[in-house]
Amino acid sequence: MVRCVFRMVGDEGLALRAVRRTFECEGVPTPNGQPWWNTRALKDIVLDDCYRPHAFEEIRELVTADVAAGLDPDKLYGVWWYNRRHTTTRQVAEHRPEGRRYRRIQQTVKKPRSEWVAVPVPHAGIPLKWVDAARERVKHNRQPSSADRFWELSGGVLYCGGCGKRMGPDRARRSPDQPYYFYYRCNTKHKRGKDACPMPKSFRADRLEPLVWEFVSGLLRGVPTRCGRVSKG
Repeated sequence: MVRCVFRMVGDEGLALRAVRRTFECEGVPTPNGQPWWNTRALKDIVLDDCYRPHAFEEIRELVTADVAAGLDPDKLYGVWWYNRRHTTTRQVAEHRPEGRRYRRIQQTVKKPRSEWVAVPVPHAGIPLKWVDAARERVKHNRQPSSADRFWELSGGVLYCGGCGKRMGPDRARRSPDQPYYFYYRCNTKHKRGKDACPMPKSFRADRLEPLVWEFVSGLLRGVPTRCGRVSKG
């Protein structure tokens, strides 16, 4: 599967989204067993040093002398990085009607690269030219910006009633000389196709946001309000 990723991106020049669609159409299982692939996971594979072949001279610069002494100078190796993140876990108490309950909160912080520890691993068999070409292709991939307006219900505030996933911002216009219309869309349907979520449509931001604000502000004022729930019709 990993070899296919590098072949399609590095040798055939396909985009990560095309690789994701191909895997899903062919029923290739994801590493965690989920039915849908994520382009972020595919990009992580491309950038993982485990799959990039390193000559002995490169590895020797990254590891201690004792580790280098145990390696074969004629072989290629990948690199797995240890000590990349620091994770702390703490327990907090929550007071509920049924009594006090405790839950764990975990926080992970990425460490400076100078603190990473290189661990040589066997060569994955991926050609170096595929790896470097794939990395060059995804190097400038960026998440589209939504800074063209203030999205009141973004960032995990609004969830899809069909699949339960976060809804994200979107915009569209009928022609180049027309103004944009702003929507909240189901990200599952956008990424996986129309059959991935039963929600039939997106919702215009200028109609949805006032309904939510009316409901929330009414709760704050203690004034009865209508629910403002958006139906699927």
